[in-house]
Amino acid sequence: NDARKTAIANLDNFAKSENDGRKADIAALNARADAEAAARDGEDKALSERISKEVSDREAAIAEQQARGDSQNEERIGDINDLRTKMMQENAFLKSLSGKTLGVYFNAYRTKAYDGGGEENLTFQGTYCNVGGGLDTDTGIFTCPTGGTYMFQFHIATHDNKKALLSIRKNGEEIASIFDQNHKDNHKNSMAGQNIIMDVKRGDEIVVYAYTGTWLADFPMNHYTHWVGLLLKPSEEEVEALRKASEEA
Repeated sequence: NDARKTAIANLDNFAKSENDGRKADIAALNARADAEAAARDGEDKALSERISKEVSDREAAIAEQQARGDSQNEERIGDINDLRTKMMQENAFLKSLSGKTLGVYFNAYRTKAYDGGGEENLTFQGTYCNVGGGLDTDTGIFTCPTGGTYMFQFHIATHDNKKALLSIRKNGEEIASIFDQNHKDNHKNSMAGQNIIMDVKRGDEIVVYAYTGTWLADFPMNHYTHWVGLLLKPSEEEVEALRKASEEA
């Protein structure tokens, strides 16, 4: 009986020892599981944060690209609208040009001899053309209606044994001169002329001025004296004025 008790006691101690061992193993296993779970949670959290950052960065990049695309589209739309406006203004400018003439030219002549003594503007009795209406034959003054580059020509025939001294003047300033004088032993008429090209502004006055002692030969059927003016090219100011007027219209 005592031996049985001792055996039972030993078995009980063994069982308790085994049970304590199992508890320690379970506790260690639980601690390991908790540690691994905590580590997994940390990794999952880090992965989640990384994924969230990647998504956020992608969304920000997409938003930036979209904003850039929208901005470029707006710029393109603005460029197209500006181009459309410029084309409309250009069309209006071309239409205004088609309805206006920039041509200015005249050819004046005399039908009688000049023996007025000089120191005055030379006048004329008629014109073959006077487009632009700038030349007043009664005063001999050409008032520039359109600024630009002009060519002026003046041709005369002197009286027998007389002289001719004239000048082309702009606003009273001498630009070019004509001189011809027969010698006393030369009893024939002679021709003389002058050609110039110069820039003229709107409102400038151009005349042929006769000096003292000038005699010119002209007849009703023979027009030796000719005063010619021709606009070669309008000035930039004139073109811009036309453009501005068309844009305002």
